[in-house]
Amino acid sequence: MFIDFKKNFVILLYFFTISIIVSMIKFDFPNSLWTDFIWSFDGLSTQVQVQAIMKSGPFLSTEHLGFPFGYSHWTVPQFGLIHVIYIWLIANFVNVSTFGILVIYGLIILALNGFSVYILIQQISKLKYFSIVIGTVFLLIPYAINQLARPHVMSLYFFPALLSYIINQGSKSFFHKKNFLLLTLIFLSISIFWSFTIIFIFIPLVTVLFLLKVLGIKFNDRYFKSIMLAFLAVAVGLISNLILF
Repeated sequence: MFIDFKKNFVILLYFFTISIIVSMIKFDFPNSLWTDFIWSFDGLSTQVQVQAIMKSGPFLSTEHLGFPFGYSHWTVPQFGLIHVIYIWLIANFVNVSTFGILVIYGLIILALNGFSVYILIQQISKLKYFSIVIGTVFLLIPYAINQLARPHVMSLYFFPALLSYIINQGSKSFFHKKNFLLLTLIFLSISIFWSFTIIFIFIPLVTVLFLLKVLGIKFNDRYFKSIMLAFLAVAVGLISNLILF
């Protein structure tokens, strides 16, 4: 799963280009970067959450976080820690509006959605151009591009990343630290909603596999360790976000 960004730079640039085009059509990019609150937009609470991060003052300080809206935590329902960090950085160093921040977020997410599927399909099929096509289709699915009001729903890149990690780590006889760190960072970036969803999917699977091991029942355990490590990465991301919530 470890991504050679130098090798895949052109591919990543391609997905960002497609995402920019989608953002121009759907979100009026770049004009929307300076658009104030859109009251008719189905996502006022999301815009409030973005403004809470923007107006928070010093990073990780909760003294003014969300004033005057009352948020007292850094990871809000729609955003995980990694996204909160760059939202805060953009808001403090670039002159953009609340809705503009949300548009930048959507642009990044769509590109990551497509790129993550490209990496997964390339890993499975070894067919570069086929993988690009599938990644592009995934980037363009209406389910994602129509969910700017609900960023946690728009963020789908962790699904392919999780599958890619399990497959990749399962094929290795050693613990790949960089892959595990990357997966952990990915789950630090997604919302608590998705982390809980994945955790509740993993719990029965991990429980059954663990019981089979304890009882000495033979099964194809090629992916046993990688599933356990993936579960750990999800748990680390969830707990970290819950601490800051």
